[in-house]
Amino acid sequence: MIVISRRRLRFGLLLLVASVVASIGLASTAGAHSEVFERAPAVGQVVTGEVDHIDISFFAAIDDASIALLDPSGEPVEVGETVVADNQRITTVEFAPLVAEGRYTVVHEELSSDGDVQESAFSFIYSASEGEQVATLFAQDSGPNWLLLGGLALIILGVAGFFLPKQAKSRA
Repeated sequence: MIVISRRRLRFGLLLLVASVVASIGLASTAGAHSEVFERAPAVGQVVTGEVDHIDISFFAAIDDASIALLDPSGEPVEVGETVVADNQRITTVEFAPLVAEGRYTVVHEELSSDGDVQESAFSFIYSASEGEQVATLFAQDSGPNWLLLGGLALIILGVAGFFLPKQAKSRA
């Protein structure tokens, strides 16, 4: 008959739970493709002030992207090169500050790390007199996946506790 101490059983269960948590973290990252997380300006947002960039952030990493902007009459606005941030989750494009008021359309296309190509469009409204300032997402860093890192830390602690020899009890 195999006898397992309660301590080893607890560490084994901790290891199992940590493995499940880490797997969930990996699955959520891998399955996200290049779906949009946030846009600046936001969909339908009325913006004012100096609007000279568009930022788009994604749930998963992307390899390449292009962003085009159409003015209220449907004509293309001259934009710079679309830049993908170092973390591969944010893209941005800059252009001369908007002057004409009205509804602008943003058309963007992304190549995700898993090879999928996504294309989408949204619009926002530029008003010289009222609205909100455009946020900047490009400077933000989404940081590490804390769920994944926490799961891995629990696995390491569980393995260490499971395989370390029992400490000798101190004698009184």
